[in-house]
Amino acid sequence: MTRNQHLRKHIRDRRRALGAAERSRREAVLCRHVLGMLRGRGRQLGAYLAFDGEPDITPALRLAVQRGCSVALPRVLDRRKHRMAFVPWRPGGRVACNSYRIAEPVGNDIIDVRRLGVVFTPLVAFDTHGTRLGLGAGYFDRHFAFLRYRRFWFRPRLVGVAFDFQQVESLQREPWDIPLWAVITERGLYRFSSQ
Repeated sequence: MTRNQHLRKHIRDRRRALGAAERSRREAVLCRHVLGMLRGRGRQLGAYLAFDGEPDITPALRLAVQRGCSVALPRVLDRRKHRMAFVPWRPGGRVACNSYRIAEPVGNDIIDVRRLGVVFTPLVAFDTHGTRLGLGAGYFDRHFAFLRYRRFWFRPRLVGVAFDFQQVESLQREPWDIPLWAVITERGLYRFSSQ
């Protein structure tokens, strides 16, 4: 087992082991921080639906929509080629589980992610340099690869969402890894100076 495989297993196990009351408390704090970042009205943002113990920020997304934000969520287009797209989502809209058993919105209206201001990104682990460890299939890194070639940071800003125990001392950044602009944990928003 590689270091990353061991780390994924350890953190995913710890995430799933959170008791209901503790999870609810932590997620409520995370949702407040997410909403605090979205002070303005009418923002376009990307997000995710929680899977496998990931922090559930759906309550914050519902309130963001009420405040005039539009939300897009990822949808797997081609599992073999690890391709995804972002499609519009509204609270109460239809969702279906994909082949990974991850809920995703139903629909074919693809959003150009360059129009999104912020994308709240799921992760397994992160370090103090903005390196993100995902589930290992590389969907997010492939989808946002265009950010690697920009000389200055434009859109979207990738903001990881995690419980504070998901932070690790360091992760090896691979050439294909897309760094995070910031991360939100129970402690608040942490911006990475290297971005």
